[in-house]
Amino acid sequence: MLKNHKIGMRHHYILRLKRVGSRGSFAMDNIIKVSVVVCSYSQERYLDTIETIESLVRQSYQNIEIVLVVDRNLDLFNDFSRSNCLKSLNNLKIGFSNLPGLSNARNKGVKLSSGNIIAFIDDDAVADADWIYNLAILYQDPQVVGVGGPMKPLWISGKCTWIPEEFYWTMGCSYKSQKSTVHCVRSNFGSNMSFRSEIFEDVGLFDDEFGLVDNIIRTGEETEFSIRVLNKLKDSKIIYTPNAIVYHKIYKFRKSLSFLMKRCYAYGRAIVNIGKSKKIIDSQLKSTETNFLSYLLRFSFRDRIKNITYFNDINTNIMNIIMLVIFCITIFAGYASGRFIQLISLYKNSFTLNY
Repeated sequence: MLKNHKIGMRHHYILRLKRVGSRGSFAMDNIIKVSVVVCSYSQERYLDTIETIESLVRQSYQNIEIVLVVDRNLDLFNDFSRSNCLKSLNNLKIGFSNLPGLSNARNKGVKLSSGNIIAFIDDDAVADADWIYNLAILYQDPQVVGVGGPMKPLWISGKCTWIPEEFYWTMGCSYKSQKSTVHCVRSNFGSNMSFRSEIFEDVGLFDDEFGLVDNIIRTGEETEFSIRVLNKLKDSKIIYTPNAIVYHKIYKFRKSLSFLMKRCYAYGRAIVNIGKSKKIIDSQLKSTETNFLSYLLRFSFRDRIKNITYFNDINTNIMNIIMLVIFCITIFAGYASGRFIQLISLYKNSFTLNY
């Protein structure tokens, strides 16, 4: 558990903010430092990563440390190290992760960070100019241990209407049925989340059994970590605010049916792997899955059927209904597969113990 004196010290970091200057930046007394971790692994994302960092340089919040971590790609690491535009940044650290996967890269970023708050953004995302400010301001509440916000789609190759907005989360974006107000959540998007740095000391780091590894789609690292935090730190809160906006680039591959189905399947597996710790939080905060399923049954199908009967965008609504069914079945298949593997493992362990 967090020590009482640690919790008390949080009051020392209360922000006192006011806008100054023609650019609308924020002047602060006792301003807390925010480290922003960006992880990259592919040469193809080099320019995307530079654009992500540029969006951090343009932040209205002034006390920012940028931590760029390269996942096992020495050529990419050297390219970043030689970049003249990055060399000019005196608030940038570049680290190298020898261990595979996004979770390990984020863990390296945590170890390199020196801020009171550690935020995370992906290498194909662009932060709104007030992103960090809108995260940091909510840490005035001493019970808040994490803050995140919406991921808005930045369509690079055109919007895709056949994908139901309820399943935009498969592309790493905010989705229909989410609340649009400040509220407590189980977890936030991995590319728009932040935590007090001290909780990593007490709760530990991201579990590398979850999260993307190269092009192998695995999910749930931010969910598992957030659930672990809420379970361990009594009376702690993770907050979602609609004001802390990040834009996620939607390239053509993210709109392919195979990619979306892999994401659904991986999510179903992740729900199983997170296991009992999820049930504890779901008893306190209404389950994300329960909310989502309830919305699908009460509104998603009904509204589209109504649109069809009124001859309103018939083709799109029919495609949306078909995809809603396919994606739900795929999630269930992933969940069933995970449960089956889990039961087989339990049976083998039981058999080994008996003999």
